[in-house]
Amino acid sequence: MHRASARPARRWRPCRYGAGRGALDFAIKHGYIHGGWTPHGRLAEDGVISAKYQLTEIAEGGCRQRTRRNVADSYATLIVNLGELDGSTLVTQVFAEKSGKPCLVVQADPGISEGMVDSVIAWLRCVSMMCLCL
Repeated sequence: MHRASARPARRWRPCRYGAGRGALDFAIKHGYIHGGWTPHGRLAEDGVISAKYQLTEIAEGGCRQRTRRNVADSYATLIVNLGELDGSTLVTQVFAEKSGKPCLVVQADPGISEGMVDSVIAWLRCVSMMCLCL
């Protein structure tokens, strides 16, 4: 992976928690540039999103508007999913497809294999993006 000085990486979806915040924490810890949009008030399913995440509040709209803007501002979208695509994860895929930008959905139900990791790395190299929506 490249450092922030060579290729900035972004991560969004702050209405969610768990893996999403984990990706933001990874970016901060490893010196990657991160950012994106968050609903007004920095509200998430589990409370208020910490100011340590470099996210910009949207004036109006909620998670759906935030997702639309994050996809629009990205070169590509990577979705790592368990179970069926639904809710905001499905909305993210639909926005990415409508935008005509690269989108990869990784179904991680069977677990993460070395082959799956290799496929994601190959895809990331192919899209050669400066900004990624996860």
